[in-house]
Amino acid sequence: MEVDVAVRGLLDWETPLDCIPHGTKENVFVVITNERNVQRRQKGQRIEFVDDCGVWDSASGASPKVTYIADKDLGLSGLTKVYLRDGF
Repeated sequence: MEVDVAVRGLLDWETPLDCIPHGTKENVFVVITNERNVQRRQKGQRIEFVDDCGVWDSASGASPKVTYIADKDLGLSGLTKVYLRDGF
């Protein structure tokens, strides 16, 4: 999924779900609330990301973080990926 499509989907989403719905899902995405993880973090507990595709192993899985800059005159089509060096 292209980043502008993902961002548009997040911005247009009206009500996040409490959990991932059961059943077959192909070429779809859902937005779920992260409130439970916010509460867990405030209590010093680990956050949990549950899905129905199997267990997510954060030690061996990849979760790349990408930084973008936006041209406000171009909207979502004006997103440009920024490559950081040494975290800056």
